[in-house]
Amino acid sequence: MLRFHGAAIELLPAQPAFSRANADTVAKREAQIGRKLPAAVREWYCLDQCVDVLREHSNCDQPVPLEQLGAAADDWYGAGPRDFLQGDLLWIMTENQGVCNWAVRLDGSDDPPVVVEVDSAPNEVWLPLASSFSEFIFCQIWDHPQNF
Repeated sequence: MLRFHGAAIELLPAQPAFSRANADTVAKREAQIGRKLPAAVREWYCLDQCVDVLREHSNCDQPVPLEQLGAAADDWYGAGPRDFLQGDLLWIMTENQGVCNWAVRLDGSDDPPVVVEVDSAPNEVWLPLASSFSEFIFCQIWDHPQNF
């Protein structure tokens, strides 16, 4: 039973299940970045096809691959490496043309808010988008029921 993402998963025609491989990758990422992911974020990324679901239920946006979650961006809009974790942000997705980016604000809560920056990189200004990560996921699936 899902604590945070049950309502979002019910919107999908094929409901992803828990993935041991993803859970292992999440644990490995947590060890590499030196911090535990919030419970709602962890729950989502432990689901099979979680990154694909985000990609398919967007405007062809590019989620950060699970294997790179929490890693620094190599060259953030030509300004060199950018470690979002230093600012208590977990970068999760970039718009298909690079106009905006989404991140989870790591505020210590189990289901933290999501913020967005729109055309402000490399000195981005993060604006509130969703009051929680689970709300963000639900809205992504609700807003984009199918992406052909």
